[in-house]
Amino acid sequence: GGGITFSGGEPTLQSAFILQLSQNLKNKNFHLALDTCGQASWESYEQLLPYMDLLLIDLKEMDPTKHIEFTGSDNRLIHENILHIVEYIHFHRLSTRIWIRTPLIPGMTASLENMSAIGTFIDTYLSGDVDKWELCAFNNLCNDKYDRLGIQWNLKRTELLSERIMEELLLKAKQSVSSVKHVMASGLNKK
Repeated sequence: GGGITFSGGEPTLQSAFILQLSQNLKNKNFHLALDTCGQASWESYEQLLPYMDLLLIDLKEMDPTKHIEFTGSDNRLIHENILHIVEYIHFHRLSTRIWIRTPLIPGMTASLENMSAIGTFIDTYLSGDVDKWELCAFNNLCNDKYDRLGIQWNLKRTELLSERIMEELLLKAKQSVSSVKHVMASGLNKK
């Protein structure tokens, strides 16, 4: 029957608005999802969790040094929030489900080591709590938009992942995690 997904940017930056809207929508029995990078205050998640049926959480890069290099911020808060979220869901006996999403950026997050590390993290800390792990292939469809806006984009010349590399990353992800039944890849690839 569909539903509503709060995404962004980062939707938790508007948590007061989302909270008020979620309360109204939940009263009308809408399915609600929050698509987040996990880099927000715990208070935001604590307020929103009771209303969410599904959380889509990004795990981009497990190596903290690389995470800072690729995103400009540490991944410690993301990991802490994920652990708090799972604990909160269990403690309050919520039916909220979790999907992990990993953007696969060539030369950055698209590595066998990263797939293995994320799979290990999921199995170690989130076993039984994650319904799906989706590997999201990089795409450069926004090049024209950045050009029109006059914005310099560092990944402008980055090519799509090949089907072979995408298959290797997907296989490594599946081998690295035993507690997630649905490990899948999505997005465009080159032949």
